[in-house]
Amino acid sequence: ISDTVSVVDIATRSVKATLQTADEPFDVVFAQGRAFVSCSQANQVLVFDTSDLSRAPTVVPIRAEDPRALAVSPDGSKVYAAIFESGNGSTV
Repeated sequence: ISDTVSVVDIATRSVKATLQTADEPFDVVFAQGRAFVSCSQANQVLVFDTSDLSRAPTVVPIRAEDPRALAVSPDGSKVYAAIFESGNGSTV
């Protein structure tokens, strides 16, 4: 159980970079030159600039428990996070 995400170069089948994340990275999506990583236990989404992976990510706090799956809108302008425990009474 690592708090990192590996960036893999498919052509060379090697790890290009290892990104440090918050606790329990769960999903990754890409939109507009950025990588979005949901961090379930930290209740955050980290946003990495894919053109400069050495830069610290932008942290987007999620006001719910355990953000998990991410999805990108068809036009790539929005990223959505599915919440495992939303707190709205829809979870059992």
